[in-house]
Amino acid sequence: MAAGDTISYNCTYTPKSASVDFGFIAPNGLFYSIKCTSGSVNESIEVNQTGQYTLAIRNNASYTVTVTGTVKY
Repeated sequence: MAAGDTISYNCTYTPKSASVDFGFIAPNGLFYSIKCTSGSVNESIEVNQTGQYTLAIRNNASYTVTVTGTVKY
């Protein structure tokens, strides 16, 4: 991806009470994310450097979470 591009998440997850981070791992190895606690996310994140990115979804709950939706980049 190039600096200024965006990654858009439009996802839902169950159970809705879980805390889930939607984001990416940047070329510098850092994890950038949007924290969600409502069962859904419909947001975009702009990347600030050119390079290879890894999409990531982190489950912060101590139980299984099921995620469905789309990611556009």
